[in-house]
Amino acid sequence: MLSNVLSQGHGEEVDLAIGSLRLLWASMFMSKGFPHLSISPGLLYECLEYANMFAKLGARVVVVEFADKMLQMLDRELQAALLADLAANNVEILLTTSISTVREVEGSIRGKPSLIVETSRGSFRCECLLSAVGRCGTTEGLGLEKLGVTIGRGKMIQVDENQHTGVANIYAVGDVAGGNLATIGQAQAVRAVRRVFGSGQFTLVDKAVKPFTVWTIPEISWAGLNEQEAEQKKLNFGVVRADYGKTVRGIVSGEPGFLKLIFDRENGKVLGVHICGAQASELINFGADAVDSGTTIFEILQFVFPAVTFHILYNWAAAEAKIRMSGVKSLSGAACWGRLRRSIIRSLELAESEVSFEEAVCAAFRTFDSDGSGFLTSEQLQDAMSSLGLQLDTAAIEEMINEAEQNGDGVIDYMEFLAACKVPDNHPSAQRMSSKIKKMPSTRFASQSYDLLVLGAGPAGVKAALEAAGRGYKVGVVEPKECLTGAPTGAHSKCMRESVMEMKVTWPEIRTMISRVTADAQANAARLLRTFHVDVLPGAASFVDGKTIKLTDTFGNSSNIKTTAVVIATGSKANRLPMIPFDVPGVYDSDTIGEIDYIPRLMVVQGGGIIGLEYANIFAKMGTKVIVVEFADKVLMMLDGDLKAALLSELAANKVDLLLSTAIKSIVKGKGATRGSPVLQVDIGECFLECDCFLSATGRAGCTDNLGLEAVGVKTGRGKMIQVDENQYTGVASIYAVGDVAGGNLATIGQAQAVRAVRKMFGSGQYTLKDKEAKPYIVWTIPEVAWVGLNEQEAEAKGLNFGLVRVEYSRAVRGIVSGEKGFLKMIYDRPQGRVLGVHICGAQAGELINFGADAVDDGTTIFEILQFVFPAVTYHVLYNVAATEAKLRMGGVQNLSAAASWARVKTAIMKSLEKQQSQMTFEEAVEATFRTFDADGTGHLTAKQLQASMRSIGLTLSDEAVEDMIKEADQQSQGFVDYPDFVTICRTCGMGPVKAAKA
Repeated sequence: MLSNVLSQGHGEEVDLAIGSLRLLWASMFMSKGFPHLSISPGLLYECLEYANMFAKLGARVVVVEFADKMLQMLDRELQAALLADLAANNVEILLTTSISTVREVEGSIRGKPSLIVETSRGSFRCECLLSAVGRCGTTEGLGLEKLGVTIGRGKMIQVDENQHTGVANIYAVGDVAGGNLATIGQAQAVRAVRRVFGSGQFTLVDKAVKPFTVWTIPEISWAGLNEQEAEQKKLNFGVVRADYGKTVRGIVSGEPGFLKLIFDRENGKVLGVHICGAQASELINFGADAVDSGTTIFEILQFVFPAVTFHILYNWAAAEAKIRMSGVKSLSGAACWGRLRRSIIRSLELAESEVSFEEAVCAAFRTFDSDGSGFLTSEQLQDAMSSLGLQLDTAAIEEMINEAEQNGDGVIDYMEFLAACKVPDNHPSAQRMSSKIKKMPSTRFASQSYDLLVLGAGPAGVKAALEAAGRGYKVGVVEPKECLTGAPTGAHSKCMRESVMEMKVTWPEIRTMISRVTADAQANAARLLRTFHVDVLPGAASFVDGKTIKLTDTFGNSSNIKTTAVVIATGSKANRLPMIPFDVPGVYDSDTIGEIDYIPRLMVVQGGGIIGLEYANIFAKMGTKVIVVEFADKVLMMLDGDLKAALLSELAANKVDLLLSTAIKSIVKGKGATRGSPVLQVDIGECFLECDCFLSATGRAGCTDNLGLEAVGVKTGRGKMIQVDENQYTGVASIYAVGDVAGGNLATIGQAQAVRAVRKMFGSGQYTLKDKEAKPYIVWTIPEVAWVGLNEQEAEAKGLNFGLVRVEYSRAVRGIVSGEKGFLKMIYDRPQGRVLGVHICGAQAGELINFGADAVDDGTTIFEILQFVFPAVTYHVLYNVAATEAKLRMGGVQNLSAAASWARVKTAIMKSLEKQQSQMTFEEAVEATFRTFDADGTGHLTAKQLQASMRSIGLTLSDEAVEDMIKEADQQSQGFVDYPDFVTICRTCGMGPVKAAKA
């Protein structure tokens, strides 16, 4: 391809100055088209960002780099992904290449430039040259040398950890001091001011780990160590990679990408996170916080992310990392060895043998080694696993051998067999395995029964099965449907929503999206169950007793299956009220609405809860006229007032009518109704509503019918939900319940319940942790609405001393660029600044809420959030903006400008005391100041007196600003400031946390 751009023409050579480069760059933007070729010297971030963007706009791009390597700061997989994307866009990269001269071609003009670029590889002809060879500090003309301020490489000012230059009271922050991210520069600024004027009560250590982003398309972000650095440090580390396609949002959006997690094998701490894909810059913030705070993969597993988000990749990665802690290469092979190990342990326990685990392994090896050769071949190993009830194909046996063998000879000797069966010394089961029990018969390792039967193959059921199978237990999953569920309960509505957002508004397009997501989710679930050798048993389950399940297949044949424990994960189903004729065409519930094959003209939705309003919003966006009928006189009482107002406003904007205090009496077919063209008459008492689609969304009930729960004494409560304790235990035998059927109304909550249940029944292991109490919630309207923790009404009801701030999306650069409307509202505790609640309305709210949930759960303060460095062009920066404003409002500030004016008064008083070295107390100085300001001795300050007083300390204020000062201080709404008001405002106007009074 290079032959297409090499030029043989040579004319007068002209060295192009920086000013000319800038002129040519500007002229390119003024031209009507895009340049045919850009030569970009340098491989810094800016260079590749521009190369990527202009290539996607159709420009031919060649990147010239003097060095022989590039992107050394990136993890090797991020490097590969970025280079692959550049290559896919025909960007050519020339390493070990230098540029000697640049000259204009004769006839080149400002609106249509033409250049010849001479390089060590030949001449190039192009329309645009972008020089991206790094940046230097803007220090010229400041006279720093005469002050003794040291200037280092790249004209950057040299500073210490507090940004001090070492000269007088001169500090440097931002780019000129090496703060090459806007948020790093802002953190430096705070640190410098603290150093100059005192740190205050809540001085904190800066976050050591900061996230970085390359703004290519797709984005690339990282925090912490990359794989090469971990290798160089010779750490005992593991690596896992979770692809976007594992998530429902990834399946729906079709976005390629991955999250790579590097972890310490000794303790599970997260060492680094690397992400390539859509929203990487938003996703990396959770990872950066995890690396900085020493979070472990086990703690990440406790975190509940909303199911239809990319953040759930952290759960996927942590789950796989947990399995790979001991150096596992093949999950399938390791699961088979785990089953063998568990069988040996179980036989020891049943026989109450006195022999050690190692002796039992030796006996097992002798039994399997039928020819006494001292080696196990693949055939012998296959026979051995079959004797344990695990039928494996040749490929699975090969994975077992590859996992265990150390010599590469294709067979397993005794030492390899022992090593594969043993658990690492730091594993929680190691101590139990080394204990002696009693003599074990070598002829029997397993019974035909299961260690665990899981009823239901939804997200919670699959999670329970994998958690137990990963520990080596024999697990079966009973599923009455022909296909595994895989996807969460609300997947259909999320698919419809994403289709609308992708502008796929014809029904065939939407049905295709739903079918693809369902199929992919089923395939993912089936693949995982196969990997961990979980048996899938098709049919309906019912209890015979606490340890026996009756399985009935689709032909009516039944058999009894024995099990040690049971997890009920049968999910939930839509409530069906008796007055609704669900057999009439056009009448749906929240389970069957996914079967609709047309876009309705007019839809009536029964129920103003979250599910009903999600569908109302989605169908309204598709052009359907929607009427929501709600029996109660209020809706969305669980939402913060601002979120509720935003959601109702959005519904109104889409012409959704909301009828409160209205009951539906009946529904009948209308005139001319056919199955293909339904017409419905909905009687609401006062009138009839004619529609072609009726959706009943009146809540959900547990799927507990025909399980035989009464026979074993398992109790169900309201909505047929199974009653459980904090460990998901039903109180009967070894029966547990998780997911929707046990009140876990989010897929991720159900999965957390599943892990908790399996830990309780089989032992918690070394890293048992307390569940995260604060869980994020989302309403999947357009835009999204998400929240965690207390809302404003709840904080008021509890009588808390709290503050709140609301920042609009337009306060973030990304919000300005995208034009997206939205806001983040933060509720915080005034005594300490702890975050009590976060409420978000807008694009990506489901991704943004996870940082807030972690903050609420950990008791994070607004001061700690201020230490966090978010990539500048992200919505996550809103957390910094909100925390900054919250800090200013800590003392109950209403008007920031007025509070700043009063702070100037307070500072003037303190400076006066310091200057005069007075023995007077601050309170006495405040009183003296008030008397000075109160020129007529009336005992209060009028607007005129206050304006003159502020002028005397060097602050000239408008009449309006002075009125704001009076309103800020006037506690009795008198229209002036009296002495008690003056004392109070001077004491509290520091716009920060107030120190607790000494006892």
